[in-house]
Order: sequence, then C-alpha cells, then structure tokens
Amino acid sequence: MRIFPTPRWHPLDGGRYIGTGSFDITRDPDDGWVNLGTYRVMVHDARRLGYYISPGKHGRLHRQKYFDRGQPCPVAMVFGSDPLLFLASCTEIPFGVSEYDWVGAIRGEPMQVTRGPGTGLPIPADAEIVVEGHASDQETLTEGPFGEWTGYYASDSRQEPVLTVEAL
Repeated sequence: MRIFPTPRWHPLDGGRYIGTGSFDITRDPDDGWVNLGTYRVMVHDARRLGYYISPGKHGRLHRQKYFDRGQPCPVAMVFGSDPLLFLASCTEIPFGVSEYDWVGAIRGEPMQVTRGPGTGLPIPADAEIVVEGHASDQETLTEGPFGEWTGYYASDSRQEPVLTVEAL
C-alpha cells in the first residue's frame, strides 16, 4: 500500500492514513446485507492496513459476526468513488438497508457494481482505487491515534484487526 502517497495528517498521528474520505464494504454473513461505512484506514506496510470501526457501527457488527465464527471478514476498501456513495457511507442509513439501495432510490436507477475478484463483494464500477482482503482477529496491530478534522484527538491508540491486502 505504499505505492500511493499517504500523508501523516497531524503531528501526533500514529501513522499514515489513506482512509479519511473512503468507505469500506462488508456483507452480513447471515442475511447477505451489504453495508458501506466510513472508517479510518491506517497503512502499516505494503500488505497490511489497520482500520478502526467505532462500536455499534454496522461494519463492526458484520466483522464481529465473522470473528465469532472463527472466520476472517471479507472487506473491500474504496478510495475515490461517486460522492453520493461516500455521503451515504457516512450517514446513519437504517439497519439492514444497503447504501447502494439508498443511493439507487435517490437517483432512480440502480448503482452499477462489479464483483470483487478477491472477496466477491459488490464494488462500485466507477471506483478509482479499491483494495480487497480479509481481516482477522488473529492479527492485530496498534492503530491510532488520529487527529480529527477539528484538530483534536478523540481516541488513543489500541490494538485493532488488520486487513491483509489480497487484491488491488
């Protein structure tokens, strides 16, 4: 992941953050519901990304279901896509409603997606950069802190699951 310019946004950040205006795609393993959520993404090295999801967020609920089953969680991270999809990913869309459906309803036509070769997740057909991989609770690294857009640090560093990059 070091092939992309990724800044250290603030002096006390725990690392370089590529995911500040991006979204992650997950799928509920029980019912297939697809969620798009905006979660910060930190570059650890060429093949590993750390990502923090606040408790209660839909992507964290999906991820935990996989972990509870002893399985890795498939994730696609999108860096650069339709602005309305990004807006939907950081809006509190109701539980069980896909952001793809929400955007399609606003536009009056379905979102064009393609199946990710590494995860099988639906990826926006117009995405600029997409990283696919699996996260495991068996591998964690220190993530954070990260200075929020207002200039303060809302959370400290902690051990978080790592996404192993399998496709770009």
